[in-house]
Amino acid sequence: MKTPESFVQEYTGKAIDDDGAYGVQCVDGFRIGCKYLGIPVIPTPNNWADGYWTGLNANGLPNKQTLQWQAKHFDKIRDQKQFRNGDWVIWARNSKSHPSSHIAMWYNGKSFGENQGGDRSFCLKSTDFSDALGALRPKAWTASIPDYESDLTINGHLYHLYGQAIGLRAVVLSPGLNKTALIKDLDCSADVFCKITGCNYFQLSEQIPDQPYGTTYGPISSPLCGVYQTLPNQDSTMYFDLETGYHADCTGVVIDELHNVFSPALIYQPGKNVQYARMVGLSLCNHASNYCFVIRQPGGRYVLGLSDQELTPNQIAQDFMGSTA
Repeated sequence: MKTPESFVQEYTGKAIDDDGAYGVQCVDGFRIGCKYLGIPVIPTPNNWADGYWTGLNANGLPNKQTLQWQAKHFDKIRDQKQFRNGDWVIWARNSKSHPSSHIAMWYNGKSFGENQGGDRSFCLKSTDFSDALGALRPKAWTASIPDYESDLTINGHLYHLYGQAIGLRAVVLSPGLNKTALIKDLDCSADVFCKITGCNYFQLSEQIPDQPYGTTYGPISSPLCGVYQTLPNQDSTMYFDLETGYHADCTGVVIDELHNVFSPALIYQPGKNVQYARMVGLSLCNHASNYCFVIRQPGGRYVLGLSDQELTPNQIAQDFMGSTA
C-alpha cells in the first residue's frame, strides 16, 4: 500500500539526482514522488519549481502540456489550512521563505523533500507555509485507499476499512417525512462523519460477505421520544441514510431492509466549522475513543471504516482530509 507515510519511510536519507541536471534539487524529490505513484514525469516548463504550479514557460506563456498534466494527475489546493499529508507544496521565486522557489511534500505539518535547509537528501524540515503558492494533491493518493475490506496505517494510526462505494445517498429526517439528497449536495469536496463505536457500528453481513451494513436507528425512530432532527440545528444527533444495501443494530434485527441510517456525532467539512450533535458537544473532537466513520472523497467515492485504536475525531479528519476542528 503506497501512502505518504510509506514514501517518507522509504526515501528518508536518500539523495537522488533524478533528472541528471544541477545535482540533487528539490524538483528531483518531486519527480521521485511522481514516479512512486506512477505519475508520468515532465520537466518544469520554466526550469524552476514554481513552474509546476503556474504552468508557464520562461517567456510567461502557458505550457499546454504542463496544464493538461496538472489537470489529469493533481488537484490544486490553494488554502494552506487544507494541506494534508502527501500534498506537494510549491513556493514561488522571490518568496520570503523560499526565494529560489521550492517544492516539497507536506507531511505532519513539515516539509519532506530534497535540497532543503542545507540538506541535499530527503529529510523532514520545519518551514513556513504561509507564503506558498499552493499544493498539488496527487489524485493517486486517493486511489491508493483500497476498495475492499482491509487494514490501513496512516500517520502511524491503525484503521480497518470496509471498502468504498459510489453514489451513496443521504436522508435527513425531519418532522413527518424523509428528505432525500445526494451526500455530494452538502457542498464540500470531502467529509468525515464520525461516531463513537458501541451498539451501532459497521459490521459485515453473514448472509452477504463483504457487504457493509450497521449503525441504524431506522427511518422512523429517534432517541429523543421520536422527535425528528434536522440539520444544521439538530437537538440530539444527526441522521444519514447511506443506502449501502443492508443494515441492522447490534442485535441483528433489521429495521429497514432498504436503507442504512448512519447517525454521526460529528461532521467535518473543509473550510467550515465542524457540525456536532448537541448531546455530545464540540469537545468530542478531542476525545480519544474507537470511532466508526464515513468519508466522502473527491469524485463521490465513500470510505466506510473503523479506527483500530483509540483516536480523536480530529486525528481521523487530519489523516484522511487534512482538516481538524
